[in-house]
Amino acid sequence: MVPFLVLSRSNDDVVLQVVCVTCEKPKQLTVTTEQARELASSARRNIQFVLPDMPRAQRELLITGTCGACWNELFPPLPSDETK
Repeated sequence: MVPFLVLSRSNDDVVLQVVCVTCEKPKQLTVTTEQARELASSARRNIQFVLPDMPRAQRELLITGTCGACWNELFPPLPSDETK
């Protein structure tokens, strides 16, 4: 997990900011208060269980610090993937 900054909180939602390690642009993600608590915990479950409805690219940002656009530049789809 990469470090994140809590930008704002409401009763139900927390806005997190993560800076992409590649492009160095800040990205924002909205999670529930309970999800934010678990993400901050050292005893958290795997991220796909904490954030099951979040797109994979956003979960990857929290795991590796790489945003979706940079991930696609670093790891372009294989030619066989483009035909599917």
